[in-house]
Amino acid sequence: MKRYSYLIIVLALWACNRNQSPNNAHFVYTMNVSHVVDSISFDSIVEGIDYIQLESHPQAIIGEISDLIVDNGNFYVISDGVYCFNQAGKFKYAINQRGKERSEFIECRAVSVSEKFVYIYDGASMKILAFDKDNGKYIKSKKIEDSPYRIYVNGDDMILDYADFNGRDENSCRFSVKNFNTDAIKYNCMNAERHKALIEKQLSRSSTDVLFSDYYHCNTYKITADSCQAYFSLDIPQQFKYSKSELDEMIGTRVLSLKNEENDGKIIGLCNVHETNELIYGECKQSNQFVHILYNKRLGSGLAYNSVIVSSGQIAPISFFASDAGHFYSIMSASEIDLIKFVQGEDKLKRNQELSKRNLQTLLDCEPESNPIIIKYRLR
Repeated sequence: MKRYSYLIIVLALWACNRNQSPNNAHFVYTMNVSHVVDSISFDSIVEGIDYIQLESHPQAIIGEISDLIVDNGNFYVISDGVYCFNQAGKFKYAINQRGKERSEFIECRAVSVSEKFVYIYDGASMKILAFDKDNGKYIKSKKIEDSPYRIYVNGDDMILDYADFNGRDENSCRFSVKNFNTDAIKYNCMNAERHKALIEKQLSRSSTDVLFSDYYHCNTYKITADSCQAYFSLDIPQQFKYSKSELDEMIGTRVLSLKNEENDGKIIGLCNVHETNELIYGECKQSNQFVHILYNKRLGSGLAYNSVIVSSGQIAPISFFASDAGHFYSIMSASEIDLIKFVQGEDKLKRNQELSKRNLQTLLDCEPESNPIIIKYRLR
C-alpha cells in the first residue's frame, strides 16, 4: 500500500512540475524605448513592396478577414473559412463547408498549416479538422474533450489557448501543449492573472510557434512544442511606466489602460508582434497614440515611431497580419484601394516614378468588387 501511495505522490509532483515559468530576467531580445519618433519616411524603413491581387473566383468570395497565414509561398486567407492562393494570387481551393458532419465545421475559430495539413479548430463543435494541404480535401477530424478558446496544431503537437480560462481554477495556465495523437500534456505555461484576459492582437504566429504578448508588461513569449521562452521585451524608462499599483488595478479590473486618453506619456500594450529572420515588429500605445516598434535582431537596436509619411501609390506599413522568413504582410480591401485611387487620382499614380509598373497595374486593375490585395513588405 505504501508503494502505491508513494507512486501517486511522485506522479502528482511530476504533473505539477510540467508548468513552465520563463525566466523574465533573460529575454532573447530587448529594445530600449526611450524616444518615440513622431513620423518617418516610407523609404527609410521599406526596401521593397509588392501588391498581389487575390484572384476573384466564384468559390472564393471573401468577407471580413480575421487572419492570414503565409506558408511556402502560399496565402491562406481566413474568413468564414480558409481560402488558399498561390504566391501570384491565383486561387487554389476553398475550405468552407459549414455544418455538423465530420467533414464540416460551424465556426472557423483558429487555423494552422503544417507540412501536410491545414487544420481548422471549430470552437462551436469542439473538434479539429484536418484537410490536405495540396488540394483542401477533408482527411480526418478529432474531438476535443476540454474547452480551449483556440488550438494551433504543429504535426504531432498542439498548443491550446485557454483565454479567460472558461471558469477553470485560479491555478490553471493560459496555454497547454499536448501531443496531438494521445492528448498527453507536455507542459503548461502562463498562469499569472495578467495573462488570463483575451486581448485583441495579443497572439500571433512565427512559423509553427506562437508569440504571446503580455500586454501590461510589454513582454513577448515564444511558445514552442518544447518550451515557453522569454523572447522579446520593451525596456521602458521609469518615467514612461505605469506604477505597480496602477498595473494591478488594470489587471484586476481587466482595463487595458487607466489613462488611455491622457497625454501622460505612459507606454503600455505590446501586441501584434511578428518577426522575420532579421526583424521584429510590434505595436503598443503611448498616451492616446499608437506606437510602432521595429527591432533589428542583428544590430540589437530598433526604432519606435507614430506614423509613416508616404507619397502617391505607397501604402504605409502601419500594421501586419503575418510574416515569413523575409517579409511582412498586410491586407487591403478593394474598397480601400478604390478610395486611394479616388483621393490620389489615377493620373497622379501613373506619374509616380517610384511605383513599379506591376504595382501600378495591380492598383489600376483593382475593382470595387474584387478580392483584397496582399501587400508584401521587405523592411530595412
